[in-house]
Amino acid sequence: MRRLAALRRAAPEGPVAVPAPCEAEGLCTRLVRGDAEGAADLVRRHCARDGRYACLSDGLLADAARRLGAGWDADSLSVIDVSVAVATLLRVHAILRSEAGE
Repeated sequence: MRRLAALRRAAPEGPVAVPAPCEAEGLCTRLVRGDAEGAADLVRRHCARDGRYACLSDGLLADAARRLGAGWDADSLSVIDVSVAVATLLRVHAILRSEAGE
């Protein structure tokens, strides 16, 4: 997270790049499946394009959260699906923090 925070401070301000729908959908699919490594790879690729923390928090993760919420509202995702997705997202965060030396 320190590395991401440093990138956030160093990166130029401006609008956050909107993730491609397939990117957010791919993240959701990986999260619901419990695929932390696959989700972390997708997050790494997304951040490599922009380099700002906001691109992740306000872009990809926000879109994925909206999609998970919509799936919950539409009853296409169960409480177990959403729970697995949240737990996997926490594992992704731990993976990325470990790589950043935190």
